Amino acid sequence: MSGSIEGFLQGAYTGAVETALYGGSLREIGQNAWKGAYTGALFGSIIAPTGQLVGEAGRALRNRFPQFFEKIGLGKTPKAYRYVGPEEARKIEQTGFIPNTKADNVTQKAIYYTDEYFGTGWSAKISLELEKTPEYRIEFDPRSVKADWGGLTSSGSSQFTTREPILAGKVVKLKGH
Repeated sequence: MSGSIEGFLQGAYTGAVETALYGGSLREIGQNAWKGAYTGALFGSIIAPTGQLVGEAGRALRNRFPQFFEKIGLGKTPKAYRYVGPEEARKIEQTGFIPNTKADNVTQKAIYYTDEYFGTGWSAKISLELEKTPEYRIEFDPRSVKADWGGLTSSGSSQFTTREPILAGKVVKLKGH
């Protein structure tokens, strides 16, 4: 199927659907649809649109052209982010989870998160329309998170919610908070 229209169409469809299933943003869905289409047309069934290589041929291709795969972003773990204040950051560092309860540890809350990276607290506050300027960025893998809702802020940034605790990754102190 290498170089075929069928590979192009199948790759586009699979890239979009798989991204939507793990709660990807509209931007990610579009990007992965194109990545899937491109790799589907070039390589057929050797590369899945999620970046996983299929069989020995796929592994050989990855070893032969590593710069190509890095350039189009295949094979990387997706990241999502939550921007928080110092109290929530401390709680996350202690437990390893982004909590789904308010400070009283009883009242449930929705956890807002995004797929957009911000280097400063100020840019996160403006883009995500937060009440306070966050001081920390929590990084995590969104593939295990069940998104309840997704949408865009008035400035065009994507946001999602879940009501389940999220396994946290890195806790990063932001600049310009």
